[in-house]
Amino acid sequence: MPIAEIKKICLIGAGSIGCWNSLLFASAGYQCVVYDLSAAALASAPERQKWHIAMAQGMFSPEQVAAALQRISYTSSLETALQGADLISESVLEKLELKRQVHQQIEALCSPDAILTTNSSSLLVSEIEDAVVRRNRFAALHTNMLGRLMEVVPGPQTDPQVIDILTRFIVSCDQAPVVMLKEKDGYLANSMLFSWLKTAVLLVADGYGTFTDVDRSWCAGQNAPIGPMALVDGVGLDLIIDIFDAQFSKSADKDFKRAADFLRTYQARGLLGMKSGEGFYSYPDPAWQQPGFIMGR
Repeated sequence: MPIAEIKKICLIGAGSIGCWNSLLFASAGYQCVVYDLSAAALASAPERQKWHIAMAQGMFSPEQVAAALQRISYTSSLETALQGADLISESVLEKLELKRQVHQQIEALCSPDAILTTNSSSLLVSEIEDAVVRRNRFAALHTNMLGRLMEVVPGPQTDPQVIDILTRFIVSCDQAPVVMLKEKDGYLANSMLFSWLKTAVLLVADGYGTFTDVDRSWCAGQNAPIGPMALVDGVGLDLIIDIFDAQFSKSADKDFKRAADFLRTYQARGLLGMKSGEGFYSYPDPAWQQPGFIMGR
């Protein structure tokens, strides 16, 4: 059931993460508006929603999905998107200056009472928050696509009441809340996830196995519903490249650069994953969702 403090949510960015979040939040009963400057991104957003529903594999009931899709609208007007928004979730590309500029634009137009959040996967709250004035209303609110975890990272000036609202909001979305004790790029889950994805990509890049066999090995060995290469497709190769580049710049781990460079060979051909219709797999109806995939049929 929606909490009283949040009625309308504005999602900045109509990429894979923004579309997933709108589906997640709308399925919990919240009115959502998705904003993007790109007309093409907005036009393809409903199709991405269909893929997310298929990838979620029973996470939402058919009734939830039908009701959720009725609660989601799309616009290329930032002013329209922010009007009356109680919670704003930003998920633009993992470019620090871009995120800082976007948050400045948002703050200039949104209600002073709105809670402003970033869904950044690899940047620190402290790297973004000084771009806004009302830092007491700012925090990181990070979702994990296809998972049931949402992480909150408060900044030094974040109002404890905001953290309480976000925590109750997470629970209302049937997600598990984790409030971090201090900031870390990648949060808790992604700090583990990034190394996993990097390893999977390099197993393919270095010729140890095909991308399908890497996914089959993980799914069969861990009884998991989705493999790492399929997840790369779902998140988007362009976003994974940005994340790997950021990890390389911070850690000097050359394997992150090697993995990013391998993905760039796909990006150069316009293969960005689910969002472009093809990445490692072809969409819709990718091979990893077909009966018998794990058994190699």
